[in-house]
Amino acid sequence: MVTIGSTLDEALLSNVDSDFFQITVITNGVYSFYTTGTTDVYGNLYNSGYELIDYDGNSGIGNNFDITRTLGPGTYYLGITGAAGDYQLHLEGRAAGTVTDDHGYTAWSATAVALGQVTDGTLSAADDRDFFNL
Repeated sequence: MVTIGSTLDEALLSNVDSDFFQITVITNGVYSFYTTGTTDVYGNLYNSGYELIDYDGNSGIGNNFDITRTLGPGTYYLGITGAAGDYQLHLEGRAAGTVTDDHGYTAWSATAVALGQVTDGTLSAADDRDFFNL
């Protein structure tokens, strides 16, 4: 079982390898599950009955998936497939963000800034995004 607010360093050992993670959601809310890294990976989100409820291949940075969805309390499973190689899995939810690069990738990991403050940032790829919290 993995915890919302955590980042895991993982690897697919071959093109036919799959990684599965059990996720327990305690409260209703918006949750983001995504990967970073150079490995081309796909994500599949299943409910407690192992029925596919969402999937993604490349809406994250580069060849990474990004599944953002409103979920109710319960058990979910995240399956990851793709090319052989290393990746980082990020699991974010209410008040539980993770660090991806210079600034947050979702509202949960947004960088705090103040009005009138100048904050530098770098978009590392055409599909990178940075979130800020005022």
